[in-house]
Amino acid sequence: MFTPVSFATSSFTEKMAAAVRSAGASLPASYYGSIDGNNPVIQKFEQEVESFVGYMKKCSAPGYKKAQNEACSRGSNILFDLWNKFEPRLPKNYYYAKMLEMGDFLVQVKKYHLALWQCYGRYLQRFGSRAIEEITDVNTFKEVYFPDGLETDTASFTFQALQGRSICSYQVVVDADPKLQNTESVDRCGQILAFLRLIIQVVLPREPLCWLVYNGTVHIYSISRHLMSLGHSAKVLEYLLWASISMESSIPLLGTSYLTWRTTLYSAVCQCYYDCKASYHAETFARRGLVKISELSQLESMSSAPQSAATEAAFRQATVKMATMIFKRVVFESRRKPKGLLRPKQRSNLKDVQNLSWPRTATERLLVDMFEGSSAQFLAILEALSDSNRRILQSGLSAADNEVEILDVYAELFFAGQEIIAGGGGSSHHSPHGSAEHQVLGGLVQERPLISYATLGSDGIPLSTVVKFVKLAYSYEHWETFDALVDITLDHLRKQNIPQYKGDEQALELLLAMEPFSSNRKHRRQASHMDDDSDMDGGLPLTQGSIRSLASSDEIVYLAEVLYSYTLTPFNSKQVDKDMVVDAVSFLWTRCRNVFQKVQTGSVDSKFLLKIDNPEKWVHVLSIIHEMLNWCGVGVADPSLTAEVALRLALLLETATVTDWSAHRKAAVREKAASQATKQKDLPQDDNEERIILVTSQTHKTDSLGVVEDTSKVSVSPGRPDTEAFTQSRASLYTTSVLHQHTPPAAAHSPGRAGQGHPGGVTCQDCHGPAGRTVYC
Repeated sequence: MFTPVSFATSSFTEKMAAAVRSAGASLPASYYGSIDGNNPVIQKFEQEVESFVGYMKKCSAPGYKKAQNEACSRGSNILFDLWNKFEPRLPKNYYYAKMLEMGDFLVQVKKYHLALWQCYGRYLQRFGSRAIEEITDVNTFKEVYFPDGLETDTASFTFQALQGRSICSYQVVVDADPKLQNTESVDRCGQILAFLRLIIQVVLPREPLCWLVYNGTVHIYSISRHLMSLGHSAKVLEYLLWASISMESSIPLLGTSYLTWRTTLYSAVCQCYYDCKASYHAETFARRGLVKISELSQLESMSSAPQSAATEAAFRQATVKMATMIFKRVVFESRRKPKGLLRPKQRSNLKDVQNLSWPRTATERLLVDMFEGSSAQFLAILEALSDSNRRILQSGLSAADNEVEILDVYAELFFAGQEIIAGGGGSSHHSPHGSAEHQVLGGLVQERPLISYATLGSDGIPLSTVVKFVKLAYSYEHWETFDALVDITLDHLRKQNIPQYKGDEQALELLLAMEPFSSNRKHRRQASHMDDDSDMDGGLPLTQGSIRSLASSDEIVYLAEVLYSYTLTPFNSKQVDKDMVVDAVSFLWTRCRNVFQKVQTGSVDSKFLLKIDNPEKWVHVLSIIHEMLNWCGVGVADPSLTAEVALRLALLLETATVTDWSAHRKAAVREKAASQATKQKDLPQDDNEERIILVTSQTHKTDSLGVVEDTSKVSVSPGRPDTEAFTQSRASLYTTSVLHQHTPPAAAHSPGRAGQGHPGGVTCQDCHGPAGRTVYC
């Protein structure tokens, strides 16, 4: 009797323990006392959160490969179960804080969809499902999200969730449309910016929430810079202006610790004005920013506390940035002639002042007056030459021919920049001497951001900015500056052999490959090719078409090979100027398409490849174009172009295959016909025996050497009464020599005259003449 009782008691104990565990699993954290690290519910929650965070970090690590049986929604399912399990057991404010903290972490690891739906969106579900485009004023905003006022405990959580949802919504739009080519994507970004501005407008009067104002300006700036890079500066100008004024309106954000960020916003506003061709407003806003910086500097000087080195650097950097924006307009406007003033237009000759000491021109004197050190001066030159509306490879003159003063300013800017690169300018008033490389690149210093050198007022420029200057020289077609710098800079980059400079090295090689195709350089290079070819051919003149083919044949292949080298070199996404690559590929595709369109009459034309000079070269170039379009991801931005290139390449490869098979078949037929003709010669034949000649077709084609070849298909057979054997034993010959050999000149067929005009009294079948051999004409 004892054993059954023992089993029953053990079973009852296990059931009670399970019931206790089940009850404990649903008990709230407040049941165990204070909400701290010793609370078992808090400990369990933190363990599961830490486990989930570790899993998401592992998933976000580069090179991570998901297991074969692992579900794509594993992270979402884990987080969904985590919130459902602990939401009723945790205090409300603690639960909300952890949820938003998890959302911020997911944004850092770029899991925007998960943060949007499982964190920020989950928190905002209790306010309804109103879309952000439906909330356009402050009253509606407060009614929806703050029905109990702004003084509640969860107000800061709500603002944080709203900002988080906004930035995640923007990232979702960018993931679907990186270049924002769809109008809906641009409109969606505008709605997100308007909503962020509305959040700042509501938060701004509350100083304890100034950190939300700062975060809102950061979000507005990041979205606006992306839109500016895509040519939408006019749409984001008002939001950047609002962010700048908001930083000035919040008293806690007026300190020197936020001066650098305020200056960044000022510079972005000025850049927007310049992009919109409103240079006057850009200069005005830059001068206004300079006044605000000066006022803050005066307040700091009145303070009894000593000024730190970081504060001094912040003021110097802010002053340099605003002065650069002012210089960008002043350097041109100060040289424009007043309306109504007539004076002769004469270009200045910079070679006359080349050997003078710095400053030599009006532009250099303005640089000396406004900036200290060659680093700041070179930064101002780069900013004055930069234009977001220009693309590097789409080169052209800087101004119209009748704007002589503006052309002079651009020439002086490149002249001054070349002098600074050589080590002049700044505090040194003489040009360096030494080796050829040192004379050209004597001003190079260690690689650091140029603004850091400009802030210190020091001399010298990093190598990456020299590459940017060379690109600008190519874009503005200042060939003297480009020729003086590009080769030496490229050699210096190769000697460095640093992965950081691989993108710059490839960019300069691409510029050299594109240089022969520039309109102002093409004529000069064609002339040089003409001289070389004339000397080689004994002074015989060449036509313009032959010169162009000789000059551009290898250059096109070289350009294609330089582009293909991008796919062979590992690059960081920030090192490659993809705009240059895309423009070069587009240019190369235009050249190929023009060649193919001249000879191809349609998709059924299988012999068009034989009409192209050197068809293997164009097939090779087109294959590289197809490879580069896939490498650049152009299919996302322009799928029609990618499809056209792919179809053209497929048609070319198919035509090349058919052409090669047809050539082998024709060669075999020729060999067979030649052997049969040899056998017929060896056979004894009667002099009166005629030959039956069949002309099946007559066409003309052009071989790969450009020689017109007659392709009359002629069948030769000894005269026999068996017509079926005659038709079955055809020997096709791609020449008319057999026909001319066996047909006398006087034996031409005249239609309508029976029994006349045929050799040996033979008549046409169509003429119904006397019986005899049959000849098919």
